[in-house]
Amino acid sequence: MVYMMFVRKDSDRTEFQSCLLHPKWYANMSKSTKRGGVMSKIQTSLRIDADKFIEAKQILANLGMNFSEAVNIFTSQVVAQRGLPFQVVLPNEETIAAMKDVRAGKNVETTTVDQLKQDMLFE
Repeated sequence: MVYMMFVRKDSDRTEFQSCLLHPKWYANMSKSTKRGGVMSKIQTSLRIDADKFIEAKQILANLGMNFSEAVNIFTSQVVAQRGLPFQVVLPNEETIAAMKDVRAGKNVETTTVDQLKQDMLFE
């Protein structure tokens, strides 16, 4: 891991942030950024489901970051991984059939947490 400190300058304050970076991320950074230069930023807009956005902001606040910082982390991961930083796959035929059954109410068992705990004790 590589330890770096970043400087974030707003109109009325300067904030220093430090973080640990994976060596791949560090390798992809410009020389200016590695020397402590400020990364250039652009403004963009996203269309996101309102309820999910609100929930995501709450989760991220609990993690000590804002939505913009999370998007920057995601973007850095896309660059470092040279693609999405998680696996995206289409379900196979068996999974599609199972999903259709569940939506139709077929092959579904109802159970309670207490029943599951009881089943675990007897295994």
